[in-house]
Amino acid sequence: MINIVRRISFLILILNWQMVSIFGQDTLASTSEANLVKFAKYLMVNKEYHFASDEYYRLTYLYPENQSYFSGWLNASRHSNRLEQIQQRLKVTQNTPPRWQLEYTLACIKARNLGLARIVLDEGKLTKIPEISTTATKVDFGLKLLDIHPNRIDYTVDDAYLTSLKSTYDDQKYKSPFLAGVLSGIIPGTGRVYAKDYINGLMSLLFVASTSYQAIARFNKRGSKSVGGWIYAGIGTGFYLGNIYGSVRSAKQHNRKLKSKLDEQTINYITGLEF
Repeated sequence: MINIVRRISFLILILNWQMVSIFGQDTLASTSEANLVKFAKYLMVNKEYHFASDEYYRLTYLYPENQSYFSGWLNASRHSNRLEQIQQRLKVTQNTPPRWQLEYTLACIKARNLGLARIVLDEGKLTKIPEISTTATKVDFGLKLLDIHPNRIDYTVDDAYLTSLKSTYDDQKYKSPFLAGVLSGIIPGTGRVYAKDYINGLMSLLFVASTSYQAIARFNKRGSKSVGGWIYAGIGTGFYLGNIYGSVRSAKQHNRKLKSKLDEQTINYITGLEF
């Protein structure tokens, strides 16, 4: 409820600001640059990044000679996940200021475009530029956590949270898809239970057991000439094979969920870095 009220208050504030801009006489000319900057910073402090991006864009339009406003726009746009707008306004080259390149990198990571983020970070050699090297190194480390298995990273970073994340990645207990398949091959459904897919595990056991029972009952009654026995045997075999495949898949999905959760924490942390 508090967040809703806060959001409404901000919308009213923005609306009033826009109304003044539209109906005031030469408002843009008369509104002081300092007040515009103060308002943009106020929005940033209160994490209203979408609105802050709009205000910094206004500043870059009114005062194009001041590059700090473009930096502010990049920062706000990165936080509000506006990668497409950033790409439209910023063409990264070797002459692009390192800070802008790093903002671009973080925007790519926030948008889950890790490949492009890696290219910009590496080609710009951002980890070697003194003014941003500390943050760039953390970003590089975070990308490695996302891209490869952490135990292959042969160095540490001076950041307690990232170090903790690496340990969590390393200590994470993943399920073996092979073992899940073997278990379900022995006792249907147990592989899925092993992968913590309990409901589907129980369903697999019931389907395989019930169709097998029906097949055996009919074969016992009419022998190998039982049509119903062969039908249920075929269905049961299908369920049995599907149960093995499903167990392997459940183990892989379980592992993906665990890594996805850690990846989300990593992305949220490194894209929230300031420099």
